[in-house]
Amino acid sequence: MVPGDPQTVLQGACPIVASYGKRDFMGSRPPERLERALTALQVSHDVKVYPDSGHRFLTESSGSGAVLARFARMSYHKTDADDAWRRIFAFFGEHLAG
Repeated sequence: MVPGDPQTVLQGACPIVASYGKRDFMGSRPPERLERALTALQVSHDVKVYPDSGHRFLTESSGSGAVLARFARMSYHKTDADDAWRRIFAFFGEHLAG
C-alpha cells in the first residue's frame, strides 16, 4: 500500500522495488504517487504496474484457493510474475551484493 504522505514517510528510505497489479488499485493512493515521491527523494527504486494483473499475481494457488482467487480477480499471472521476480532478484543483486 502506498502511504498517504509518501514523501514524509519515505524520507531516508532504503532502495525500494515494488510490483503492483493494476486491477488491484488502492483508490487515491496509486503506485505512481510512490514513484514520484521516491524520485523526488532521490531514493533508488524500481516501481512497475502490471495492467493485466490483480492482487496476488505473484502467488500460484491450487484447488479451491485457485478457483476463489480467479473469481476475485486475484489469480496468478505467469508472464507478469516472471517479469516481477526477474526485476526483484536483479534489484536485490544490485543493492544487496556484498
